[in-house]
Amino acid sequence: MATRRYSAQQFDERQLFIRGQVFWHGLLVALVLLVVNAILQAAGIVWVSGFAQNVAIVVVVTSVVAIESILRGVFSDVDRTAGS
Repeated sequence: MATRRYSAQQFDERQLFIRGQVFWHGLLVALVLLVVNAILQAAGIVWVSGFAQNVAIVVVVTSVVAIESILRGVFSDVDRTAGS
């Protein structure tokens, strides 16, 4: 199964604006999770040990960005004929 790559030229202005908002939300979620994680560690609370904390934060942020992108229609109405 071939993967499909999307370029910025295939998105309209609305999709680019929404995509920017989605990634901004992802950045904010990542910052909040990092601060919460630091506070928990400073308090001596270990919710996940070691490197798994970082992996969990990345998975949560990636999931938030992917779900919000799908729900807000970032990839809908993409010109599927371009580059074919």
